[in-house]
Amino acid sequence: MRLNVKIKDKPILALLEQLEDPQAALMSAGNGVKSVLQDHYFEKNANEPNKLGANRSNWWADVARSVRGPIAEGRKVRVEITKEGLRQKIKGGTIRAKRHKHLAIPIHPDAYGLFVRPFEREMGVELQYVEFNGSKFFGAEIGGKFTLFYYLTEQVTQDPWPQSLPTEDELNAAAKEGAIEVLLSALQEATT
Repeated sequence: MRLNVKIKDKPILALLEQLEDPQAALMSAGNGVKSVLQDHYFEKNANEPNKLGANRSNWWADVARSVRGPIAEGRKVRVEITKEGLRQKIKGGTIRAKRHKHLAIPIHPDAYGLFVRPFEREMGVELQYVEFNGSKFFGAEIGGKFTLFYYLTEQVTQDPWPQSLPTEDELNAAAKEGAIEVLLSALQEATT
C-alpha cells in the first residue's frame, strides 16, 4: 500500500524547488513519514489486545515491520506498507468465501490466529460441522465437553478499524520536519 503524503507548506515547497538536488530533503521527509508510521503501529500493537483474549498475534507490530522506504522517484518519495490485509483494516468492506463454501471465523481463544486444518493438527482433534439456532459452526469434543471453535458464514462485512493510519496531519508534519532538517543544513552550508 502506497501512501501519498504531500508537503503543503508553500515556503518549504519553494525552498525545495531551489535545491539543485532535492533527493536528500525528500529522503529525509520520507524517513520522517516512515518513523511516524512505525511508531504508530508499534504503539497500536501494545495498546490493543486480541478480542478473544488469546495469545497475541502481534499483527500491528508486523505492519510496523512491513513499512518500506523511503524510495526517491524524481521529485517524489515513496513509503510503502507491505503487510497484507492492511487495506481491509483501513477501508473496511466485505470478505466473501472463495475456496470453500464458508469463512471460518474464530470464536474461541484457542482458534484465534489459526486456520481450520492447522487448528485440528495443533489440537489433535477433528472438527465437526454443527448447526445451532440457524447458525453454522465447527466444534469438537474435548475432555468430555463439546466446544464451538469457529462460526461459519459465507461472507463478513467489516467496518474500518479505528486509527488504522496516523492522521494526515501527523504524516504531513513528519514529512515537513524531515525536509526542513535538510533545508536548514543546506542553508547553513550556503552561508558559511
